[in-house]
Amino acid sequence: METKNVGLMQNKTFLALLVLGIFIFLGLLSIIFSFSYFFAVAISLGFLSIILFFKDPLLLLCSLIIIRMSLDYSSNFLYFKIAENVSLSLSQLVGIAIALLGGMLLIFKRKNLKNFSLLLPFLIMILWGGFTLFFSVSPKESFQEIVRIFDLLVVSALAFTSITSKKDFKKLLLAILISAFLPIIFGVYQFIFNIGFQDNSVSIPRIFGTFSHPNVFSMYLFGIISLAFLYIFTVAENKKARFFCGLFVLVNTIILLLTYTRIAWIALLFFIGVLGVMRFRKLIIPLIIIPILLFAFSPEFQKRISETINPSADSSIVWRENLWKDAINKTIADKDTLTGSGINTFPIISQSARGIALGSNESHNDFVKFFIEGGLLGLGVFIIYLGTIISILLKQKKLNRKNPKLALVFEILLVMFLAIIISSLSDNIFKNTPLQWIFWITLGGSLALAKKHHFLHKKMS
Repeated sequence: METKNVGLMQNKTFLALLVLGIFIFLGLLSIIFSFSYFFAVAISLGFLSIILFFKDPLLLLCSLIIIRMSLDYSSNFLYFKIAENVSLSLSQLVGIAIALLGGMLLIFKRKNLKNFSLLLPFLIMILWGGFTLFFSVSPKESFQEIVRIFDLLVVSALAFTSITSKKDFKKLLLAILISAFLPIIFGVYQFIFNIGFQDNSVSIPRIFGTFSHPNVFSMYLFGIISLAFLYIFTVAENKKARFFCGLFVLVNTIILLLTYTRIAWIALLFFIGVLGVMRFRKLIIPLIIIPILLFAFSPEFQKRISETINPSADSSIVWRENLWKDAINKTIADKDTLTGSGINTFPIISQSARGIALGSNESHNDFVKFFIEGGLLGLGVFIIYLGTIISILLKQKKLNRKNPKLALVFEILLVMFLAIIISSLSDNIFKNTPLQWIFWITLGGSLALAKKHHFLHKKMS
């Protein structure tokens, strides 16, 4: 065993030195021939990713998770010029790299994906998106969205092919939870120095961490809290681990509250409430007490709740309703009610109907989004897509009933997904890539665990 460990360390040292040597060589070439030093970094990282893909795909996936969750904010000031009229942000470059990894997965690990049940919902979305390219008002925007959806399939499939044990699954969950550290630090910094997102309906600036908007950050935090509960109840091995993870949940909950995003509050209340009723009665007590205390002592919390119950004429709720009405009327007037305008084109349709003076032209409702972009057919496809995922989660919960902890994993993911659907009635959840990443990666890893369990059970019987 000791000889094996020494050999492994020597192998990793060699690979590290090899990548460093390539980086230095390319760096010297960039100086000599005056091309961007960025390409030296990109090629070196690409080479390292290919090595990890074959040598340690789980480490590659965990690294991608941690890196990806800190990139969105950089797109406000950091772009790389690729061609004369083409500039890409770091997150877009990572997206392209993920798509290339997807090609490698299909070539080298296609046999491992034979029983990957998530191929169906993703195939539904990718085929639908491809179909809309034929009539999309912006084929470029539609194609970019298809690539993004394919990337979600890739990271989920990478989790499915990388997880071979409960220990691997635990590492994956830890990487997801660790990915929240830097966004949280940024959020705390924004709160302390009062430099968050300015919102007319909230006097205190709303924190957004390393993301583009408080709503994106809040729903990502909701996902992190959900998966922290999953960690506590299924893989935490002792009281100490459960305690620190519980403390982590508390910190994330406080940060989530400071985003002042009501739909994320509702999602969290729904998630904890359902888990409390179905499994863990102790969760019901804080679920009741904390909102009461917040409403009693936080004027901003009171204001957000009161505005939800009795929205004013200039509230974000009324603004959303007007946005949906204008976009729907535009679609009906254009006679696009059957097939819509093409995937990922809602902002274009909304802007043509409302202009830019009334604020964001994103849909803030995934059901309306799919109707505008795909008409009645698109809305039907979206509902089938959601139903397929729910069906997979219910089936896995039932199949794994002889393994209570594994069944609980799928139960928690099911409740999380239902909360996501509820949130999609008032926010851009389908396009919330950070939240989608952590959900699909965890589900992919969970399916790998279930496959391993079924194989062992079949072998023993």
